Amino acid sequence: MNPASPDRSEPPAEHAWWAFFDPRKNLAARAALWVGAAATLLIAALVWLAGSLIERQIRDAFSSKLESLAVQVSDKLDRALAEQSRALQFAATTLAPLDSTGRRLRLGAILASSPDLAWVGFADASGQIVTGSQGLLENTDASLRPWFLGARRQPFFSDVTDIPELAQQAASENGAPPRFITLAAAATTPEGQFLGVLVAQWKWQAARDLQGTVLTEAERRSQISITLYNEKGEAVLDSSTALNGGAALPAPAIPNARLARGALTEDIRGEGVYFSGYARSAGLRGFRGLKILTVVRQPSAEIVAPVVAVRKAVARWGVVFAAVLSAAAWLTTARITRRLRVVTASADKVREGDIFTVMPRPTGADELSQMNRALDDLVEDFRKKLPKAPPPKVEPEIELGARRKNHDISKYI
Repeated sequence: MNPASPDRSEPPAEHAWWAFFDPRKNLAARAALWVGAAATLLIAALVWLAGSLIERQIRDAFSSKLESLAVQVSDKLDRALAEQSRALQFAATTLAPLDSTGRRLRLGAILASSPDLAWVGFADASGQIVTGSQGLLENTDASLRPWFLGARRQPFFSDVTDIPELAQQAASENGAPPRFITLAAAATTPEGQFLGVLVAQWKWQAARDLQGTVLTEAERRSQISITLYNEKGEAVLDSSTALNGGAALPAPAIPNARLARGALTEDIRGEGVYFSGYARSAGLRGFRGLKILTVVRQPSAEIVAPVVAVRKAVARWGVVFAAVLSAAAWLTTARITRRLRVVTASADKVREGDIFTVMPRPTGADELSQMNRALDDLVEDFRKKLPKAPPPKVEPEIELGARRKNHDISKYI
């Protein structure tokens, strides 16, 4: 043995207490680090994959739901106006045999049977309103009004309009003046002679009541809003303004204007991202509809909230799982490193000249036990090839047996 060689039996100076956790110097720490890193990457992949799959399913489900709600609102509005228009057309056919008193009574009966109507009137063939419910607008010239001119050709209905003369006949809409839809139908004799036009003002507030029959309380709490837009893209009814008192959101830019219904994602500046379903007024059995665009929206944050909750839950349990795996890897590897340290200590003593040092000989069949036995056989062969030395004070066999007993591998496991 070279006396100038350093003494490797003494631990280097850098083997401080923290070296026990240094993966470069501790196999158990390295194993725990690798297993923990692999588990963390696996959990991150699972969080992303599970979140993406669930979010896609939720987006598709909610898009269909919002589209269905928009179709329901649009269909209910069309049905309500179509039924009111047909009722008005039928009432117009009954006016021919009545005198002025009978017509006044008939108009009162129409108004009483239709709570969504604010006013009913009759204009004669010259366009003069000769009869009006509660005496309103009587003796007013309507010959140039669109409803009088349009009703002579076919049943008429207008866009949503303001009529100051009828402001007292309907409740205000969130502080704004009430609005109406004008319905009109021609009155003729059995022979087809034109007698005049029966006109009625339908309260637009009834459309808001129809919205309330579509949304459940849970859907309202989840911030689902319904907005109706006219052909110009102006909001004529918005349920969200009743909640926040602000202006309605702008009309969505629909990629294909010919589509009657669908769903899309809106990124509205200053408002956030919304999932939206829309439906256009399609009319109903002769009623061509108001060309109203119904849009049902819900904030994206409300829809993806379950996805965020799932991701957080998976991440929390993933951290626990990674910690358990790292601890298991540490304990398993530490059992192996204890054996290796025993072998290292024995090899160092043999290198220093202690020819009676023996290697541990575990009885297991694993690779590490086989290696220990092979190293012990190697040392035994090396010991037999050494020159004979004077007999020691203690018999070698006794000394070797005692050392083997002291180096029993079971004491280190």
